[in-house]
Amino acid sequence: MSGQFVRPKQRPQRRTISGQGFAGGSFERVPDRGRHGLSRQELGVLLREQGNRCAICGTYEWGTLGPMVDHDHELAKQHGHNEYKGCRRCVRQLCCGRCNTLLGNAQDDPEILRQAAAYLDHFNARRGVS
Repeated sequence: MSGQFVRPKQRPQRRTISGQGFAGGSFERVPDRGRHGLSRQELGVLLREQGNRCAICGTYEWGTLGPMVDHDHELAKQHGHNEYKGCRRCVRQLCCGRCNTLLGNAQDDPEILRQAAAYLDHFNARRGVS
């Protein structure tokens, strides 16, 4: 094996779902997000209201899982159910997987997100990037 290049195993390409796949609010290819109390039709309405885009970054690319239902964890607790389940009143909007993960990692705390933005601004300024 010495001196030989070994090609790493390639992962199969994961299918991503674009906004065009959801034009008209069709969620037939997406598992029902019933845990938040929304039907596929209601998800379609919400998506159309958002212009088929992620509520945060504006992308049409939803990733492999499709649109993610963003909900308010604190409000879910106030409603007396598991903070990860939510209900219709807890739902905010639909986000791509990256933005939904961003919110979760920041614990839905705007101050953490502001600090992260200031951190990036600081180091981008040092590199001369605006």
